[in-house]
Parts: sequence; C-alpha cells; structure tokens
Amino acid sequence: MKVIKTFGDILDKVFRIFLQILVAAMAIVILMQVVFRYFFHSPLSWSEELARFSMIWITFFGASIAFKENSLSRVDLLVEMMPKTIKKALFIITDLIMLVITTMLFKYSVDLVKLPGTIMQKSAGLHLPMPIVYICAPIGLGILMVQIIIRCICIFDRPSEEVSK
Repeated sequence: MKVIKTFGDILDKVFRIFLQILVAAMAIVILMQVVFRYFFHSPLSWSEELARFSMIWITFFGASIAFKENSLSRVDLLVEMMPKTIKKALFIITDLIMLVITTMLFKYSVDLVKLPGTIMQKSAGLHLPMPIVYICAPIGLGILMVQIIIRCICIFDRPSEEVSK
C-alpha cells in the first residue's frame, strides 16, 4: 500500500515540476510577444501557437494533480449527509465511473494521435508535428487513470470512519 502511494506522490511531483516549467515558458513567451509587438513593431509568428499548445498540455496534466488534491468541482451535499459506510461506497462508485470515462477518453485520444491525418499534419507557426501536441491527451489521461486507481485502492484500504475525499 505504501509503495502505491509513494508511486502516486512521485508522479505528482514530476508533473508538478513539468507544469511549472510550462507555465513559466508560457508566461515568458507571451511577455516576449507583447514586447516584440508593441516596442519593436515586429510580432513573433510562433508565440501564440506555443502559448496555446502549452495551455493544452497544462490542462491535461493539471487534471491529474487537481484530482489528487480533490480540487475538481463536485456537488457533495447529499453524500455528506450519508452514513460513513454508504459514503465510502459512493466514493468508490464515483471513482470507478470516472475511471471508465477516463479509460474511454484515453482510448479515443490514442486513436486520434494514430490517425494518418494527424501524423502527417504540422502546426502552422512552429511547424511541429501535431502528434507532439495531441500526445498530451493520452499522457494526461493515463496519469489521471493511475491517480484514480491509487485513490480507489486507498479508499478500500481505509476504515469507513476515516473516509472523506
């Protein structure tokens, strides 16, 4: 059990560092774009695209961190009024539903990355192969699936009295 939690924590730390780098890079690129556009009257052709792609990566990777920290939005008014044993069952059921949906999205995102049209396509400003941009979906969803599984195992392992998300 401790090994599984440690693995989840390591994943979390690695992707937090990656997200910090992406946010910093996005901020620097946007600042550069403003400076070049308004002071040098020569806008960068690739900056908006890089900022957009960074935001997409941040969104997919940030979802797993938000899930791990319980920061995703939810309505839990009825759940909080339930007895602890029912609450534990509801948490497990909702996590399993999330796992099924995330697994389906993962499968479709892998299919999207493997499409011939995607493989041959390049971005307009950076001339990056589009699979580099689209691969963030399977990676982010895969990490989210791992975090969901880890939380399900942790909920199973805890007594009903200690269950709260």
